[in-house]
Amino acid sequence: MFDSSAALVYILPLILLTYVSQRIASYKGAHKAINQHGCESPASCPHAKESGLVKARTDATKNGSLMDLYMDHFALYGKTWEEHFLGAKIINTMEARNFQQVTSLAFHDWSKASTTHSTPFFGQGIFSMNGAEWKHARELVRPTFSRAEVSDVESMGRHVDRLIDMIPRDGSIIGLQLPLLKLFLDTATEFLLGGSIDSQLEDDPNHSADNF
Repeated sequence: MFDSSAALVYILPLILLTYVSQRIASYKGAHKAINQHGCESPASCPHAKESGLVKARTDATKNGSLMDLYMDHFALYGKTWEEHFLGAKIINTMEARNFQQVTSLAFHDWSKASTTHSTPFFGQGIFSMNGAEWKHARELVRPTFSRAEVSDVESMGRHVDRLIDMIPRDGSIIGLQLPLLKLFLDTATEFLLGGSIDSQLEDDPNHSADNF
């Protein structure tokens, strides 16, 4: 007869050993990168109770002040800080040089997080791809992202405002997949082609479909 108690005696130490080994490898990898690039360890966000942080962020999300909450943390801990949230170690940063390192200078050293949850929301595309597929899609659009064009956020704001205007204020549930696809389509066509098809507007008042 199978003795579950005896099995646990072997399984639990194996799980513990695997966990400790992963933590040690992660620790060594982080310190190797720190020494290699001359970095400093990020400031740590001390959470007395993680459940309190979860509640604070949940409440901030509901009342639309999540960004303000993050800005308070940046003001308190600096432009780059580390936290442990829901079992994961997260580094939050608003330092421009860190963005440059991740998205350009050391791009191949980084990957996206799991896209399991975003694929049904965004569909199969650059926002949900990973690995070689994402790299190929990124290389296709990368030449268009010049500093001058990316810094022009006025046109982007117009399309985002249209998306916000169509969201009901009564708290009713709506599907965001189609509106977000229209937002990406409008911003992408204006960014890449110099004119938007304005798919968020009803009845195509600008006759954009005919123009394109």
